[in-house]
Amino acid sequence: MLEIIKSPTKFFLKIAVIFLFNITLFSCNPKAHEGNFRSNNFFSQKKFVDGTQDIPLADGLEIIDDDGVEFDTILGSFSTVNYKSKNDKDEITKFYNLSLPKLGWEAIKTTKNSLIFQRDNQKLEIKFLLQNSQNVVIFLITAKTK
Repeated sequence: MLEIIKSPTKFFLKIAVIFLFNITLFSCNPKAHEGNFRSNNFFSQKKFVDGTQDIPLADGLEIIDDDGVEFDTILGSFSTVNYKSKNDKDEITKFYNLSLPKLGWEAIKTTKNSLIFQRDNQKLEIKFLLQNSQNVVIFLITAKTK
């Protein structure tokens, strides 16, 4: 206790070092974050929308072959990929409304048949259609060149 009185600066420096050490340990421990994405189980499945590395793929979505388009221009990039699904549109909507904000996407518009998110210079539009008695989910991803 006398050490605190004699040198409060050293004491607070020690407390700061201990605090930073604990924060570092906590952030490196994968089990320390129970209740985040791991509980949603989409990081463990490692399935993402085709052509992306960080837009999770909801369960039950199956890619429609040769329906995607991707290109780059001097103004930015454009990508679209189509999936078919037996899942209810509301279930898919709930999945993306819960998961995308945790990845930095901000919901900017929701309509009856689409969700629109934005992150930095990227825009993600998820459209829901019914084609030939089948649910179709279309992902449109655009990015403006900075």
